[in-house]
Amino acid sequence: LELDKKKVKFLMSNAKVDLVTDHFKDYKCDDIQARRAINSKNPESTTTEVFIYN
Repeated sequence: LELDKKKVKFLMSNAKVDLVTDHFKDYKCDDIQARRAINSKNPESTTTEVFIYN
């Protein structure tokens, strides 16, 4: 948790996959539903993303 030690604040988003959530398990994570309209066969479809922050 080097960022916390250095008092660096951050917020990032990524696809909610095990690789990401496992890697950042020591930080706060909030799930969100995101729409995928660009190059999508179904522009109304949604996917789960995760906000990771401290």
